[in-house]
Amino acid sequence: MDTIATVVRKDVKEFLTLSPQVKFLLTIQLIILFILSILIGIIFSPKFKHNVMRQKRCEQRNHRHHKRKRETFAFATK
Repeated sequence: MDTIATVVRKDVKEFLTLSPQVKFLLTIQLIILFILSILIGIIFSPKFKHNVMRQKRCEQRNHRHHKRKRETFAFATK
């Protein structure tokens, strides 16, 4: 059984022998997978969920406050 270093070395040699089009496609796929893994890690992190929930509560509170303010202003001008 080959060691990890040997397998990686063989993979790199095979990658270098591929055509430029295939290299380009594989590189783009790796970049997309890397970006997706970061985004998924951020979205599923507990801190992100906590911040989103806190932001929603603040927006709801502000919306109710502004709604009351408009109603009060409307009554005051009549």
